[in-house]
Amino acid sequence: GDFEPAYVESLIVEYLGRVPVPETPTVRPESPVPDHEETLFAIATDTEATRNTVFVYHKQEVFEPSTARAYRNGLMEGLYHGMLNRRLYELTTEADPPYLGGYSGVGLSVRTKEFLVLGAAVENNGFERGLDALLTEANRVALHGFTPTELARQKKQMLRGMEQAWRERDKLQSGGFAAEYIRHLLEDEPIPGIEREYALYGELMPTITLVEVNELAQAWAGTENRVITVNAPEKEGVGVPTEADLLATFETVAAAQVDPYVDEGADLPLLPNEPTPGHVVAREEISELGVTVWELSNGARVFIKPTDFKNDQIVFSAYSPGGHSLVEDEDYIAAATAPTVVSQGGLGNFDQVGMMKWMSGKVVRVTPYVGELFEGFASGSASPQDAETMFQLIHGYFTATREDSATFASLRKRMGAMIENRSSRPETAYGDTVNVTMAQHHFRARPWSAPMLDELDLQKSMKVFRDRFADASDFSFFFVGNLTLEGIEPLVATYLASLPGLQRNETWRDIGMKAPEGVVEKTVRRGIEPKASTRIIFSGPFDFDNREDRLHIGLMAETFQLKLREVLREDLGGTYGVGVGARPSRYPTPSYRLTVSFGCDPERVEELTDAVFVQIDSLQAVGLDSTYTNKVREIRRREREVNLKENGWWLSLLEWVDKHEVDPLLILDNSLAENLTPADVLRASQWFDQTQYARFVMLPAEAAEVEEEE
Repeated sequence: GDFEPAYVESLIVEYLGRVPVPETPTVRPESPVPDHEETLFAIATDTEATRNTVFVYHKQEVFEPSTARAYRNGLMEGLYHGMLNRRLYELTTEADPPYLGGYSGVGLSVRTKEFLVLGAAVENNGFERGLDALLTEANRVALHGFTPTELARQKKQMLRGMEQAWRERDKLQSGGFAAEYIRHLLEDEPIPGIEREYALYGELMPTITLVEVNELAQAWAGTENRVITVNAPEKEGVGVPTEADLLATFETVAAAQVDPYVDEGADLPLLPNEPTPGHVVAREEISELGVTVWELSNGARVFIKPTDFKNDQIVFSAYSPGGHSLVEDEDYIAAATAPTVVSQGGLGNFDQVGMMKWMSGKVVRVTPYVGELFEGFASGSASPQDAETMFQLIHGYFTATREDSATFASLRKRMGAMIENRSSRPETAYGDTVNVTMAQHHFRARPWSAPMLDELDLQKSMKVFRDRFADASDFSFFFVGNLTLEGIEPLVATYLASLPGLQRNETWRDIGMKAPEGVVEKTVRRGIEPKASTRIIFSGPFDFDNREDRLHIGLMAETFQLKLREVLREDLGGTYGVGVGARPSRYPTPSYRLTVSFGCDPERVEELTDAVFVQIDSLQAVGLDSTYTNKVREIRRREREVNLKENGWWLSLLEWVDKHEVDPLLILDNSLAENLTPADVLRASQWFDQTQYARFVMLPAEAAEVEEEE
């Protein structure tokens, strides 16, 4: 970390030097895992399980990791699993996918044994089909190997990942170093340093041949040291395979004819048409923030903040008012799922699989969203050298989306499989109750259920998405990171200023989802574990334009959390932790929510709830002393020191102040937090309105209910 070595060394000697050295040091015991010729099984069901999974493990000896040869073997394994995982993913894009998701990898169960794993999450009663697909793909590699183009892409991907780490070598977080040192001491992990590892990648990766990687598939075949695990929900209608069923699937796959994999990939640009560039028509500087604002010829605005916080990072976001509030209720599901549907279909000249191949070796993330009140892009990023790819993707989501019925059918099936078991988890039923109650059973707050799948609609989703992104004139884009105005302007002109600007001047509409009035009490009885959860939500109108109120409600919540933790955890010993959070909102109507939440023994719910309200009464009557406000001031000060050098923090705040019509220069003003007093907390405690709250409690199911479920 950031400290003077000599001073810290003196502290180590002074304090850790007092720790007595044992006469006979403890030797860490080994935990040997015996080999076995027969296949072992672990088949389990659980009433609260929400997924069906099947995994095949092959145990093997742990290899000495401290040589360049071992490092090279690790690279080969990474190439193998990377290519196989891409193939496994391709199967999920089929109209009727054999599983919800497949995985190939390597890991440690204990220090004396490594395992290779092949696994999948499957739909109810889909174990044999999912396992068959997994084994078939592994067998396809064993029989025919990977292709040269697959290996080239995977090498490019892995080299790029190491290159990105190397570029950030002087910006690494202290925690990463500490974790690596711990693994070095406890697990003998080598720590040659990023410079040496980057060099090793460059030296060794070109020497790895396709023949060598393909031979790994042969080395990992066989039945010795094999373990098969199955996990499933314990519910009516969900069958679980027997050991004989699973072994029969292995035999079926082994006897089947498997064709070689065909690696299809078009050498095309992403966008089918080259954009006609627009231009910047107005420029403004917010010099205090180091921010430049451009207005484009199509009406869009662009906020740019160059930084040197990261060497290989540009982050971006964008928003436009409207969202799915503008669609009718019957189209809500199609609108809410529109970004997912569109992302599954690919862009421009590529379907989803083609996109994945085209993106190999590129460090870019572009994620569109359509929310209730806004649409845009959330938490996107790119390496500076891939900035043009990022802009091409943004342009593509406006102008070159694809309608793909096969991937839509796949998405619908996978969603259906997840919905079937989602309510088995007690926390899900609890969360659904909270959401439905706080929305007063609004149509759009319905929990996901199988009948709602009928509201999924490919054409409606595409129509909503294309409409939401049809007009760039009311979009605001934000870019923060390692960039220059001169370097980014041609990309902005080509890919953003060229977007259609229809000047529709849209805004969102209030769909009428309001919190309930008065005091509401709800109890959910689910699950068999002897644990309880409590959530108390205070809500009401709020003066969002009052900056003191807007900040003090959050600071008060942080201060009160310290007090509740002291009382509920330390004094009463009733909970491991308690949370207090505040969320003031401007849209659609200015309001706030204050939430107190904690978990505890079911027998102590009422006792601890009473303690919370006693502390609220005390807070509103006499407040808290400066001990608590001083702690919050110090926490905020430390957080701000870090945040001021984080690209993501600047990105989120620049968008937030613009979206909420707040003076951007207030980003630099931390005076309210720095000057927080007990009097401020006392005034802010008014928002704990004890005539306006909802209390939700989750308790274990009654014995009769459990028996009925079983």
